[in-house]
Amino acid sequence: MQLRFFLLSVMFSSALACASSHQSPVRSVTADLVIADVNVISMVGDSAVQAGSTVVVRGDRIVWVGASTDAPALKGDPVRIDGSGQFLIPGLSDMHAHLPDPSHDSEGAFDTATYLQLYLEAGVTSLRSMRGHASHRALREAIRSGELAGPDLYLGSEAVAVDTLSLAQARAIAAKAVTQGASFIKLLRIGDETSFLNLSQAAREVSLGVAGHRPASASPDLLIEHGYRSLEHLHGMMTKDEQPPAKLAAMATQLSSPTLFHCPTLHWYALRLGVYAPEAFSSSPAMTRVSADMRATWTKALHKTREGAAVDGPRDTTPIARRLEVLKVLADAGAKLVIGPDPAGAFGLPGYSVHEEMRLFADAGLKPMAILRAATLYPAQLRNADDEGTIRVGNVANLVVLAKNPLESVDHISSVVATVHRGRWARHVR
Repeated sequence: MQLRFFLLSVMFSSALACASSHQSPVRSVTADLVIADVNVISMVGDSAVQAGSTVVVRGDRIVWVGASTDAPALKGDPVRIDGSGQFLIPGLSDMHAHLPDPSHDSEGAFDTATYLQLYLEAGVTSLRSMRGHASHRALREAIRSGELAGPDLYLGSEAVAVDTLSLAQARAIAAKAVTQGASFIKLLRIGDETSFLNLSQAAREVSLGVAGHRPASASPDLLIEHGYRSLEHLHGMMTKDEQPPAKLAAMATQLSSPTLFHCPTLHWYALRLGVYAPEAFSSSPAMTRVSADMRATWTKALHKTREGAAVDGPRDTTPIARRLEVLKVLADAGAKLVIGPDPAGAFGLPGYSVHEEMRLFADAGLKPMAILRAATLYPAQLRNADDEGTIRVGNVANLVVLAKNPLESVDHISSVVATVHRGRWARHVR
């Protein structure tokens, strides 16, 4: 697979104000990219498929969306894309990944540039990194400038794992996170309620959120009251003993809030529970970038996992079916879910693991529209990115063209034809 980028560098200007007006029809608009006669799934409201639509992009912004029959006259010399028979959705997000350290490229299956490019090829235009490293800020800036092809990066701090934390210590952690360019503070472990409150206060003082593992001492009400952004790995719902349905539903209700998001990382557990055979990944485009030696190593590791061995740490033996059940209970309670496969280790494929996570959501019984929200709209809300996650005038032009309708089957999310990342068009040639 190859990427051909047409860099569209013209700056966004007053065309947005004109295109945003509802007082009168837009007669003309300056454009850099036009996707015409496409079926739009905007993720605005109920988001029924809007057939025969045109989307106009200038710079990194969407400046016009509507029926192709009403499309304005176009100024400039835009790249014109025929979207006939195809489907346009907002760019996907991976909300639980661990960016590699570029200084250790030789140790992984993918160098950093390939790792980031695979995300775009899979239609993933935003990535939340749960592992802070000083080098990641430079990666984010290189992507923003167009020097490096990759998704937008939402960076976590170095992980916080402490027993106790004074307010002064918490403020030092928050100050360091700001200096390193972190977007939020990653919490791995914290010992007591007072320490959690200190960390929450210090984060608020510098306008950062806190997300990660559930603090054992914090009740659901306390988490929500103090703005905890997301719980990873179904923390708070997965207990040592299986709970009766009524109690599980009550737990889910307590953890449901418009401001608290849940990232179950099902794919990570599925890999380590031996759910997949190595052959399940043979057709993935990402596998063409994996060396023969690495494939052999991965295959051996996965076979050991399927035989019940722990290959990279303590083995969680909770059946994947139970995790799917818990996910469905959370969804039924109205909890906000986000897609984050936590791709790492054998067959943790950058970008394409997002598709696998979405399929696992479907296995849990969620409908395609709910799964699309978890991959587009809700991640934008978690990041407080009001201009992302939907297709509408004024939003960042992060878009994915699919050959098949994802509302008919989540499997169709793999039919990526092209990705638009901040107005840069990339067609994927298979």
